[in-house]
Amino acid sequence: MAILFIYSETAHFGFVNYDDNLYVSQNQMVLSGVNRQSIVWASTAVVDSNWLPLTLISHMLDVSIYGSNIGGHHITNIMLHTLNVILLFVIVQLMTGNLIVSALTAALFAVHPVHVESVAWISERKDVLSTFFWMLALLSYLLYASKPRIVRHLCALCFFMLSLMSKPMAVTFPFVLLLFDFWPLKRFNFTHSTNEGKSAAWLIAEKIPFFIFSAILSFITYRIQIGSEEPFEAIPLVLRLKNALISYVKYIYMMVYPHGLSPLYPLQKAIPLSYVLLSVVLIAAVTIVSIKFVKKSPWLLVGWLFYLGTLFPVAGVVQIGLHSMADRYTYVPYIGLFLMLAMSLPKPKTRNQTSILISILLIVIIILSITSKKQVHYWKDDFTLFGRAAQVTKDNYVALYNIGTAYAIKGNFSLSKQYFNEAIRINPDYVHSYINLAYVLFNENRTADAIYFYSEAIKKNPLLYTALNGIGMAYMAEGKAVDAKRSFVMALNLNPYFSIARENLRDAETMRNKNEKH
Repeated sequence: MAILFIYSETAHFGFVNYDDNLYVSQNQMVLSGVNRQSIVWASTAVVDSNWLPLTLISHMLDVSIYGSNIGGHHITNIMLHTLNVILLFVIVQLMTGNLIVSALTAALFAVHPVHVESVAWISERKDVLSTFFWMLALLSYLLYASKPRIVRHLCALCFFMLSLMSKPMAVTFPFVLLLFDFWPLKRFNFTHSTNEGKSAAWLIAEKIPFFIFSAILSFITYRIQIGSEEPFEAIPLVLRLKNALISYVKYIYMMVYPHGLSPLYPLQKAIPLSYVLLSVVLIAAVTIVSIKFVKKSPWLLVGWLFYLGTLFPVAGVVQIGLHSMADRYTYVPYIGLFLMLAMSLPKPKTRNQTSILISILLIVIIILSITSKKQVHYWKDDFTLFGRAAQVTKDNYVALYNIGTAYAIKGNFSLSKQYFNEAIRINPDYVHSYINLAYVLFNENRTADAIYFYSEAIKKNPLLYTALNGIGMAYMAEGKAVDAKRSFVMALNLNPYFSIARENLRDAETMRNKNEKH
């Protein structure tokens, strides 16, 4: 009921111009629905520097099922999130046998405001879908651990592979299995004095197939990302490390006090050393306390290492893009913190104490649900979403760029130019502002100005095939067919699937042939 209360209105929301165009609304293969050609394409396609064939196929299924009803995509996300909550409850119940712990962990996962982004955003289908298979893989492994059968082990491996094919963030799953082998499964035998449990070497060897697929997916992701428009090497390693350290602490703060959430948190070029040192102290303190109480309260160490480990791929050490952090990254990692919290609750000794504890927990869940409901509302359209981002963050040039884009789509070029220029002022290196500003100028017939801004974008990043296509169109408008053809060819060399550039190339060749005849 809480999930319906929070997310039901998303069924009336449309797409936002924030990756939804890449995954669904302007992706012709996805919009063609499920067919042989689209499935073959999804198996090798790279979208937004990611390989996630199952996620693309799930969007195709939505198109085949719901047609043009955008709300259907949101309904699927809600259904997957609901299934994830149920699976988490079952998993924690199997692990702990404690109904209150299971219910609280699942409830916090279901209603926490920081998870809104993963559910309310159509593009984050990859998050809820990958987690669905992740949960099934973990459930299969728990059944295998209770009664080892090769079929159960293979099921866990297959579900894990499906999770990886939905979102690469699942690569840490083998480490999670080792953590749960320690607690609550207690499969480790550290003393070898009894026949119970397995040696660490045996348990690691048992996970070798999982590690192999993690390594393969990590390599594929790395190769794709280094060829992306914003390779992580462009951001200094020291800055990435600093950002990663403070992000770990910020996410904990957001869990306790989910205020001022934003779809965009721009990466700051300068991070105060004092923030970094404070983060190191806090992380070290929790780690030391968890280790100290490992015998008495092993869930503290397991939950803490779960959080640190599952968040690591997106913590910022390998920084992709220009954001410092993102709400969606917490979807799985928060489970570790929720488990720590739920297991650490005082055990009531009387019926009255039980009633008081449940009442307090219900109040917390209600407050979080109301906060999440409000957060969901911000996802209804581009202006609301990015207006909120600009409001709760400082110098958010990405939010300003997206507001400018929304105005451009509406045909309000005057306002869109103001936002693009402000975004460029704040961050002159954010090339997408140049591209969209050039597009607006081109539509105002200011071709020379459009060529200038397209050229600036290309100078800053020669891999921008959209900018090459744009400048090619501007050259066409000026009758420069040879220059236009060269630009379109370069765009197609970078992205052979860029159908618009291919159509423009044919037009440029036709124009050049006409010019030669005259």
